[in-house]
Amino acid sequence: MKYFSFILLSFCFCSSVFSQHKQSLFNGENFEGWYAFEPKSGIHSNPADLFIIEDEVIRFHGKKIAYLMTDKSYENFELSLEYRWNTDSTFIKRSKNKNSGVMYLISPLIQDKIWPKGIQFQVKEGNTGDIILIDGYSLDVEDAKQAGKNIIATRYKDSSNATGDWNTITIRSRKGEIIQKLNGKVINKGKNPETQKGKILLQYEGYPIDFRNITITTF
Repeated sequence: MKYFSFILLSFCFCSSVFSQHKQSLFNGENFEGWYAFEPKSGIHSNPADLFIIEDEVIRFHGKKIAYLMTDKSYENFELSLEYRWNTDSTFIKRSKNKNSGVMYLISPLIQDKIWPKGIQFQVKEGNTGDIILIDGYSLDVEDAKQAGKNIIATRYKDSSNATGDWNTITIRSRKGEIIQKLNGKVINKGKNPETQKGKILLQYEGYPIDFRNITITTF
């Protein structure tokens, strides 16, 4: 009986492990799996029209607000990526304010615009980790404040590294529960998102920023 129980436990453990699937969303060489959007020119099937890749890093800069969006939608996932503010003085910027974000659970039925309806992991000097519910998106969060069409839930703590250093963002969306982490620390949570499957978006709001090591694990 003990032997049988051990076999059953091992089978359950292996099934749980193999039910997870981790993949890279950025191959370090090109923008395969992504498209770009900029308000005046619209959708760019080739994001290299707007953004560059150097040393396996996506680098956002320039005078135009824009974003990268995944072609595919994801459900029950953990997204992990790294970002840093780009301090290269030769890079063109639109704004002096360090402001960007990672959006997720954006319905594929939503029209491309600045910014589409979804959840934003705020990446902003002094506010990184806030949850922003864009364009009336619905999510149960604590201490939410209305800000125009958006709702803001302030982060629990400041876990950001110094300007120019890499930071790690982790976003977990599983079975109606949202957990946001920065550099390994839980900084915000939510429940009952309006959509449980959607696209992922990287924002460029005018201050140069780099992204790398973008992976997703689906459950």
